[in-house]
Amino acid sequence: MGNGYEVTLKDIREAKEDVAAKKAVDALSAFVNCSHDAKHFNILMGIEHRTLQQSMTRLMISWLRYLAMMGENGQTDLRNEAAAKAAKVMIDAFDEKHIGLPFI
Repeated sequence: MGNGYEVTLKDIREAKEDVAAKKAVDALSAFVNCSHDAKHFNILMGIEHRTLQQSMTRLMISWLRYLAMMGENGQTDLRNEAAAKAAKVMIDAFDEKHIGLPFI
């Protein structure tokens, strides 16, 4: 495929460093499943260390890029199709502006 996502779910399950990723995904999934008000999340993220804010943004951009790719590859259905389309628009704009998120 050549997109950097050749890793399999089996690989992820066997990698110790991905335990933290799974916990983060589970926690975020539980949060969005129980709450649709992002205000508290945004305020709390706003008081995190500035470097962590940049790293979190880098993670979110990476997720949007992956979601856009899923849409382009037909890996969506009605439940996430709009999200994939929105992700594509955001990533195209991000790339067009050549915005970088360096680790400082």
